[in-house]
Amino acid sequence: MIMRFPVIVFLAACLAPSLSFAASHGKKPKIDHKDLVDGYALAIATSVFAEKNCPDLKANMVALLNMRMNAQIQDTEEPYVDAQLAKHKSMYTNGLAEVGRAKWCEDADNLFGASGAVVRGLVMRR
Repeated sequence: MIMRFPVIVFLAACLAPSLSFAASHGKKPKIDHKDLVDGYALAIATSVFAEKNCPDLKANMVALLNMRMNAQIQDTEEPYVDAQLAKHKSMYTNGLAEVGRAKWCEDADNLFGASGAVVRGLVMRR
């Protein structure tokens, strides 16, 4: 699954150390703004790719908008976000070819659907 969804590796690398330390010390985790922008780009790429390639899934635009607002993404950061989208699209295209549409879509729902293991509600059932 990690090869198909490098987002897990990204999220774990960015969030897990600070979250576990913060939880054990009763502190809020400190997350760099660039990590938030990267996570936002990854969320868009994942949800839009799933919507285009999985007949049963659609992007949750409300969740994406909330993520953008919470991360305080600025319009000036759009070129960077667009570059990240292109990178992730090719990565997901390769993953789709590797495991097949049905498996990729099942994994997308398991990781980002209503009961998502990574981000809940990023994609929804049509």
